[in-house]
Amino acid sequence: MSSIIEPSESTFDSGELTRIDGTSFQRILVPVDSIGSSSELLEFAESVCRAGDGELRVVHVRAWEEHPPSAGRYYSETDEQATALLDKAVCEAWKKGLRASGVVIEAHRPAAASRILGEAAEWGADVIVLTKPPKRIFQLPVGTGISARVMRRATCPVVLVRPGR
Repeated sequence: MSSIIEPSESTFDSGELTRIDGTSFQRILVPVDSIGSSSELLEFAESVCRAGDGELRVVHVRAWEEHPPSAGRYYSETDEQATALLDKAVCEAWKKGLRASGVVIEAHRPAAASRILGEAAEWGADVIVLTKPPKRIFQLPVGTGISARVMRRATCPVVLVRPGR
């Protein structure tokens, strides 16, 4: 079972996020969906990475749907768009002097959380840093989003970063 952490303003500013035993996180996994909406997420993950001299792994899921199932796969972005998004995030981390790598994963949308968790396990992530989706007036039932499924099933700590903080 995962620990869910919502960092405070002082934690965000200092990057002082450590394990219960006081050691720093060394392998930080960050799933991104777009650079614009993920900039604060990456900024926080980079501060955690820098504080512990860790390594950053950026993951982008290129999700597909079947509409209708007999018509084959439908992607909301091209392979080139997915790769460009990932490259931009990794290059920004490199410019800041961080050790960073990235991977684009293809998955059927309902399996996206499982694929992120699989990458975290395979890579040996110490922590997963996620964006906490903003609350909306009309919202799907609680726990149906990718972030919620990752939080519920993660075997390592999960940090939630709220946009706009």
